[in-house]
This record gives sequence, structure tokens and C-alpha cells, in this order.
Amino acid sequence: MSVNTEEILIDLKNVSKDYRIFEKPNARISSGLYEIASGFVPNQSNINKLIKNKSKQFYKLFPALKTINLQIRRGESVGVIGRNGSGKSTLLQIIAGTTRASTGDIKIKGKIAALLELGSAFHPQFSGRDNVYLNCAIMGLNKESTDAVFEDIAEFADIGDFMDQPVRMYSSGMATRLAFSVQIVLQPDILIIDEALGVGDAYFQSRCYRRIRQMLDNGVTLIFVSHATNIIRELCNRTILLNEGNMIMDAAPAPTLDMYFKMDIEYKKSKKRLHEESNKSLKEERDIIPSQKEKCYVLDEIKPDIFLGKDIFAKKSSENRIVDPRASIINVQLINSNGKMEHCFNYGAAVRLRVLTEYHANVTMPTLAYQIFSTTGIGLVHVDTRYSEKEPENYLANTKYISEWKFNLNLQHGDYYILISLSLPPSSLNSEWDTIDHIPHAYDFSVSTNPKGMLGAFTTWSSELATYQIT
Repeated sequence: MSVNTEEILIDLKNVSKDYRIFEKPNARISSGLYEIASGFVPNQSNINKLIKNKSKQFYKLFPALKTINLQIRRGESVGVIGRNGSGKSTLLQIIAGTTRASTGDIKIKGKIAALLELGSAFHPQFSGRDNVYLNCAIMGLNKESTDAVFEDIAEFADIGDFMDQPVRMYSSGMATRLAFSVQIVLQPDILIIDEALGVGDAYFQSRCYRRIRQMLDNGVTLIFVSHATNIIRELCNRTILLNEGNMIMDAAPAPTLDMYFKMDIEYKKSKKRLHEESNKSLKEERDIIPSQKEKCYVLDEIKPDIFLGKDIFAKKSSENRIVDPRASIINVQLINSNGKMEHCFNYGAAVRLRVLTEYHANVTMPTLAYQIFSTTGIGLVHVDTRYSEKEPENYLANTKYISEWKFNLNLQHGDYYILISLSLPPSSLNSEWDTIDHIPHAYDFSVSTNPKGMLGAFTTWSSELATYQIT
């Protein structure tokens, strides 16, 4: 697909937004009455000006955005960062058309899909199905067109029978699933996301980010607000930094995020909060520091039933799975040091990754591999059995095998998922890898904050250090 990356879809010139701040509830009424009265008087008269000035005495103007000039082209992925109250959401609302700017010129080209406030586009008394048809109608689709895409929306949302229940019964995660599914299936030119994906589970988040990457490849423009700087760094090729309504920086993610962190540190110092927050953070983290036993890969021999979680695994692993009759992976578990299957771990925790495989034919020297990905699809770790001396060469038909890896989760805090694959490596008879079972999303998990501070990258590993004094 040919994409014109020079085409400007969003063009803002001298855009500002002021909000009225009323000290008392009745001040809003008084101000409104004076403005109504001014409508009965000729516009340029002194009396009209006097009445308008009187209405302004009841409120103060808060400048949420100050003279923003911005152009965004087709296919760009733009992250918007800044402290709370810096104007991020206001900027997105103006671009989406849900808020009017106070001043400036705004030109938007193409169809916009926006995930702003959760559930804001849904009627709480209507069912999910009714809300899908309502949202599609708002975006210009007739009933026949909506009928054609409804199954795709329902499949991606994956909320089951709740599709026919009132939205007021939905959790925030379910509302996000449905809202996101509607927006992406309608194939917009511009996709706007304001922190909305933060409430979804890790499995759904990773599906969303994979779909977003596909949309970016097809020329969709993304504007993404998030406090998760690692996602901004991975997903965006351009980052805008806002502070108190001003656009401080518009550049690549790395230098913009560096500026953001510096500003954040200076802010904390100016408020004399840096020392207090550090002490509080250390106190909170003290109880979750991994024990030396965990760091040495020592694990209890107590293990859960290998079939525990099998039904959930079967459902989650079905998306984009490639499998043939020779063998199949029938369960995957990640086990903590207490021998329990978990999805949330402390930084550095010692774990076992267990894979249960059932062979339906004799297979010689297959390669079993796992890969760990961030939720946005960045590959972080790859390990496979080609380098193991303990693996059998021949796997027998009608036989089940358990494979276990043990390692420490020395990963940056965040959400991750595991890919599992079983295949035959290239040979003299076949120059390509021969896939037996390939599961893009076999397991998801999260890692808590490193008690010694954030990592500068996704992961770290043990290495020997020697320091010498020289004269």
C-alpha cells in the first residue's frame, strides 16, 4: 500500500483554549444572565460593553492551551507527554472536535477515531450491541455497513454475552474493549488515544498494540497520550512535550523524554518533595525486595498441576496460531518460587516457565523456543532448545512432554507476554523453518518496580565487575 507521508492531516495555527473558572455555583448563572442581556443591546454600544465586562467579573480565565502551532502528517505516530494539567487532553479534544478552541485556525483532513474519556460515547442504558450501531451511525455508517463489520467488532472486543447487556453493567476494561474495537474496525485516518488502554488487561493491551502497529503500517496517523514513557518510546516516532499549556518541545522521543524527566525532577525539587517521595518509595518497596534465595534460582519443588489454566490457555492462544497435526502445545505456565502459577511478579523473581507438549507423531530434534515481548510488541528475550544438552533427540507419538526453563525476571516494571513456538530447523531437505506449533500470545505477566530504581532499558543481566586504582 502506497502512503503519502507528506500529506498533512492535522494543521493547528495559533490555537488557544481558555476555560472559565467560577468561584461559586451561582456566579455561573449571574454571568450567563449578563451575557443574555448583552444580546438585547447593539453589539458596539457602550452599554453592551459595560454589560459584557460585568459578566466577566464572575469568573477567571484559565489558559489550558497557549498559542499552539502544530502540523501532523499521514502515518506519523505522535506521543503527547507532560505533567497532569499541562493541556494534553485539551489538545486531543480540540483535534477530535469534542472541544472548541478559544482562538486559532484548525484544519483536519480525514476520518477521526478517538478514545478519550472511557465510555463517553456509550449510552449506559443501551446494550453493547445497540451502542455499536449508534457509534457506527454517528461515524456515518448505515445499518447494512454496520452489519458487515459487527462480527469483527464483537470478535475483537471478546466480551461474550455482555454484548447484549446494558453498558452500565460493564467494567471499565470491558468498556475499553468495546470502544477500541469499534474505532479500529472502522479504519480511521487518524486514531487518537488518551490513556484509555491503561485499564485493559495485559492480554488485550498487547492485542491492541499489535493492531495499532498494523494500522500505522497502513498509513493511519496516531496521536497518543500516556504517562507510560516506555510505550511512548516504543510506539511513537515523534513526541510533543506540553507544560502549563505551552508546547515546550516537538522532537524525537529520546530527547523529548529526557527533557520531560529533567522538568519533572526540577518540579519535585522546587516543591521540596523529592526527598519525601524517595523515602516513601523505599519504605513501600522494602517488603518486596527479592530474597537471595530467589536470585540464586532456588525454587521449591512444589508445582501446580500441569493442566491448571489449560482452558484459559486454549482460548488466549488461539489468535493467529499456526499448528499442524504432528504435535501441539496444550498448556503454558509461569510458576513463582512458592510453586504457584502467577501473572504478577516482583522484580528479579525466580520463576519456572513450563510448557506441556503432546506429540501425535514421531518427531526428531525439534526446537522449542520462548520469546518475551513488551505489550507493544518489542522482542526482548529469545531462548530455545538448540543450545541445550539435556533435551532428548526423539519425541514419540502419543506421548506428552513437560519442558521447563528457570530464570530471574530482571525486567523493567511493566506488562509482558510470552510467545511459544515448536518447529524443525532448516536442513538439507528443507531450507526454511518447518513450523509445528506457533503461539504468538501464550502467556501474559507483569513485573513490579525495581526497588533499586528504574532500569535504563528493558532488562539487565549478571556480569562481573572489577575496579582497579591506578596511579
